Amino acid sequence: MLSCIDRLTLPTTPWSKQEEMVLGDMHLKPGEAWEYCPREALRFESEFYLLKSALREGKEEWFSFDTTPYCSASAFDAASPVLHEVVAALQSLNIAVEQLHAEAGKGQFELALGYTLCSNAADNLIFTREVVRSVARKHGLLATFMPK
Repeated sequence: MLSCIDRLTLPTTPWSKQEEMVLGDMHLKPGEAWEYCPREALRFESEFYLLKSALREGKEEWFSFDTTPYCSASAFDAASPVLHEVVAALQSLNIAVEQLHAEAGKGQFELALGYTLCSNAADNLIFTREVVRSVARKHGLLATFMPK
């Protein structure tokens, strides 16, 4: 088992000012979190695809919103009106968004939420999914959290 140190958790200990304490993630090997790591269990990333509809032979079919390459800035640019509205809606619900970017799949995006109490984190995840779906629908798109 490996430990990946989180330097953001480096406070000076109140009982011994010359010492510091640091927390870390537990990994089986570099880049692969141990399934029982408590910090990993509480880290929420919401990955979703934005899809647009088109008629094909009289049937509605859903296609990738964007076809740009892996983690392309142009994918983010194309979806920015939707993504900015999602972030604003989440902020109005006091849900901290730490990161939002294009992901590996075509039309795929990732939203990383800020840390909070466990019960709040679970609620925030549900609110986030509802916000993403609702804003996408408002823009004529389908947001899905299903893996491709």
